[in-house]
Amino acid sequence: MPTIYSSPEAVAQKGFRPERRIQVYVWQLPLRFAHWFLVLSIITLSVTGWYIHSPFVSSTSQTAYLMANIRFIHLVAGFVFIGCLIIRLYFFFAGNRWEHWRAYVPMKKWQFQEMWQTAQFYGFLKPYPVPKIGHNAMAAASYVMLWSAVFLEAVTGLVMFNWMRHGPILGFLVGWIPGFIDIQYIRLIHFFLMFFFIAFAILHVHLCMLIGREEKNGLIDSMFSGYKVITVHGTELDMARDLKTGELVKLDPLPDEVAQAEANKMNPPVPSGTLPFVKGRGH
Repeated sequence: MPTIYSSPEAVAQKGFRPERRIQVYVWQLPLRFAHWFLVLSIITLSVTGWYIHSPFVSSTSQTAYLMANIRFIHLVAGFVFIGCLIIRLYFFFAGNRWEHWRAYVPMKKWQFQEMWQTAQFYGFLKPYPVPKIGHNAMAAASYVMLWSAVFLEAVTGLVMFNWMRHGPILGFLVGWIPGFIDIQYIRLIHFFLMFFFIAFAILHVHLCMLIGREEKNGLIDSMFSGYKVITVHGTELDMARDLKTGELVKLDPLPDEVAQAEANKMNPPVPSGTLPFVKGRGH
């Protein structure tokens, strides 16, 4: 079994202070763009979708075309929404170890164990969250649900768009669906999913603030910069797991010059930098 630094004391013996933090590049730029454009599109789609479902503003002008304008905005935001979905699907297969689908879909025993540990933290039964660079297993599983809902919302939206404006390509892709599910049920599914996104957004913001406060790792900032600030101990624990097999694996060595500097310096910590083994690591 390779040496895994499973305690702060073990990390300290190597010449590092356990609390020393390093920058880790986690979220790539296209994914961060997709995240924020998804947020903007969901807000736009929710407001315009609610208006289309139940108009809450009326126009006295005969040339205002308010509903037509609202539907156009909804349509544009819908295609932005689909674009974000395509980017996320691409990075599920081409992203780094924290963006890859193996980090999200719970298939290994350790992922379910991590879910239980996270649930204990949320239930005030454990004082600290599980140290992670990317998402913890419970959050990752919830994002699988989220992106499944995004996919379903996109499909139902395209079905209704094709119902109004038939096209050969879109008809081939989704035109057959109303033959199995009545269009009115598709409308209801499309509408009710909006409430799922609103509820998820509220819980998502709350938990991001909670975990960011507890771990002090720049969780929210990372969706702007791409970087998290992780303790050496937490970094080694997270990187010690092979996502394909679920087994503990040998890590690339930490830079000797950093270890030497940490061993010789007991006062202000060495300026943090991105470790070579945490950027662009395999899945």
